Amino acid sequence: MTKKVTIKESVHVFALAVLLNAVVSVLLGFYIVLADGDINPWLLLIAAQVCFLVATGIILWTKKINVKENFGLDKPPKPLNVFLFFALSVGLILLLIPVYNLFSSLLEKLGYVEKPDIFPIAGLSGWQLAGAAILMCVVPAICEEFVFRGIILQGFRTKKLDIKAVLISAVLFSLIHMNVEQTLHPLVMGVVFGFVYCLTESLWSCVILHFFNNRFAFVTSAFPATEAFLAGNWLWLMFAGIAMSATAGYFLWKQKDESSIISPARTDNLNFLDILFLVGAIGFCLSIWIAGLF
Repeated sequence: MTKKVTIKESVHVFALAVLLNAVVSVLLGFYIVLADGDINPWLLLIAAQVCFLVATGIILWTKKINVKENFGLDKPPKPLNVFLFFALSVGLILLLIPVYNLFSSLLEKLGYVEKPDIFPIAGLSGWQLAGAAILMCVVPAICEEFVFRGIILQGFRTKKLDIKAVLISAVLFSLIHMNVEQTLHPLVMGVVFGFVYCLTESLWSCVILHFFNNRFAFVTSAFPATEAFLAGNWLWLMFAGIAMSATAGYFLWKQKDESSIISPARTDNLNFLDILFLVGAIGFCLSIWIAGLF
C-alpha cells in the first residue's frame, strides 16, 4: 500500500523549511559581516526556494511517500481550467486591491515604514527580465506549492473539502514569508490555493494558479504605470474582479473532482517533540515578522 502524507509530515516539512531558511540566513549574515560585502537579493530568493525543495525532498525520501499519487501529478488540468485559473487569479487581485490598500494604510498608522523593493525589476529587459520572471513566478510556484499544498494541506486533511486544513496551510504559508507587507496577500491566496487543490485533487492546478498570481505581481513591479493604473481605477476594477472570480469559481466548482487522495488509514498523533518543532518554527517566523515592524 502506498504511504500517504500525514500530519506528522506536515509539521516536519514546515519546521524543516523554517530551520533551513534560518541556517541560510545566519550563514549569509556571517558572510556580510566577515567579507564586509553585500548579498545579491536574487541569491536570497534562490536560497529560500532551495530550502523548500530540500525540505520537501528530505520528507518524501525518508518517509517513502509516492509523489505522483499523493500530489495528483497524474491529473494535469484541462485547457479550460487553465483559463479559469487565470481569470480567478486576476479577478481576486482586482477584487482585493482596496483591501490591500486599507491594510497598507493601517500599517502606516501603526508607524510602519514601507521597505524599498529589494528586487529591481523595473530597469531590466531582455534575458535579464526573462530570468527574473522565472525566479519570481515559476520557481516559487513549484517549490512553495509542493510544501504547502502538497504536504502540509494534504497532511492535515481529514475530508474532501477540509476548511480547517485549508486555513492551517494558508496561515503557515503567510507566516513563512516573514514579511509584514506580505502578510495579507499570501494568507488570502493560500486559502484560494487550498480550496482549488481540494476541488481538483491536483497540485498542478495550484502551481498554475500560483504562477498566474506571481506573474500579475511581477508585471506591476516591472511596469510602474500598471500599478498607478490599478490604484487610480480601483473601484470599477473591483467590480470586474468580482465578476471574474465569481464566474471562474463557479465553473471550477462544477468541474470538481469527486475522488479523494486522502489516506484511509492515517497516523495523526503528534508527540511532544512534533509540537515543539511546530511551535518553535511558528515562533521564529513571528519573531522575524515583529522585527520587521521596526
